[in-house]
Amino acid sequence: MKKLKFLLAAGSVLAAVFALTLLGCPKEPEEDQIDSRLIGPWTNGQDGGMKKEFTIAGDASFTASINPTYVGAYNQAYAAALDGGASNDAAAQAAQEALAQLEESGATDALTRWTVTGKLVKDDGDVYIMTNLHETSGQSAAPGAPSGSADGVVNAFSAAKVEITFSTSEQFEFKSADGNDQVTAFFGGDYTKK
Repeated sequence: MKKLKFLLAAGSVLAAVFALTLLGCPKEPEEDQIDSRLIGPWTNGQDGGMKKEFTIAGDASFTASINPTYVGAYNQAYAAALDGGASNDAAAQAAQEALAQLEESGATDALTRWTVTGKLVKDDGDVYIMTNLHETSGQSAAPGAPSGSADGVVNAFSAAKVEITFSTSEQFEFKSADGNDQVTAFFGGDYTKK
């Protein structure tokens, strides 16, 4: 009787192994899989120094082209005008004037644009964590940024949580998930597929 129970138990184990071999083991869902709609080239539709572009690959790595000198000057002038009691239109006009002054000073888009690489890691829902950020064009830090290299400034954004919310399959809003104004100012905006 003991032999029969042993043979039945051994037979059950072999049958289970055989079934798993034929059917395959169920796979765990990929935790860090990004939304497939993100894959491809994206732009904020702006011109010159205010243009921001992302290209996101299937492995969730990305390359971004952003000009922190122009973006920073625009945002600072806009915020200062609002703080001074200006209307949104007047603040936008003040920000445009700040960009014109930049160009007059010789800070062209080509000389101050950064190329940033990194990877998006899925967190929860529409939230991703930006990791492994590097500035790869070798630019210096933007005026008004903490002293050091552009790569060091960008690396300070590593581990920042960002929210990417689609309005259509061809458009998304990119902003800080933690209310970090610097992350939103630098990377954020409304993007459309190119």
